[in-house]
Amino acid sequence: MRYILASAETLSNYPPEMIGSMEASLPDSFRKRFSSIKPGQERSVRVLSYYLLEGLFLKAGINEPYILEEIKYGKPVFSGRPDISFSISHSGRYAAVAVYLNDSSENCSVGIDVEDLGIQGRPEKNLLKMARRFFMQQDRSFIRKSSDVRESFFRIWTMKEASTKAKNLMLSDVFKSEPYSVSDPYMVQLLKADAVLTIYMDGREIGPGDVLLSGTLMEGRREEPLE
Repeated sequence: MRYILASAETLSNYPPEMIGSMEASLPDSFRKRFSSIKPGQERSVRVLSYYLLEGLFLKAGINEPYILEEIKYGKPVFSGRPDISFSISHSGRYAAVAVYLNDSSENCSVGIDVEDLGIQGRPEKNLLKMARRFFMQQDRSFIRKSSDVRESFFRIWTMKEASTKAKNLMLSDVFKSEPYSVSDPYMVQLLKADAVLTIYMDGREIGPGDVLLSGTLMEGRREEPLE
């Protein structure tokens, strides 16, 4: 059995001095990914994301050196290790990461996306306008039937972002070609009052128990199909 390892945390749980210690402990190949960002929340959440990534690498038995490179569309990959798939996301206070190790017969890839709803202050009418512009008819129908426009919008948005990362495509390639469904077998979503997180696999379905979750955000819930 191959598991998807995933972790998500919020900066609220980590005082600045702890973030500083995390950054100092990271390998150079990780630190250079955010070295040009000024101190502040954006840099801190990136430190947290790479700290979580290193933790998952160690849990999966992947040891240093961690040599990363960028491929098409700026996606970071583990250089020389096509068997390792990982994905990173950060939004507002939240950082989320996922790691998957392919066996010799697989060519799968994982994508993860998190949205901090606490910073998504757009009025509902603006979200509906964006949905009309970017989403498919099936997506817009899902939002109209929902009692929570903001949550349903970002359930769709994070699914498409995570799919884009897993497949290494442009957002425009996914937004108008992959309709959202809560019963999508390649996706798992976790919801909290102030955040939505989606994990998406390219190349294999996600079955019950396939995702090993850690972190405070992972105390969310998976929705049953609403159709």
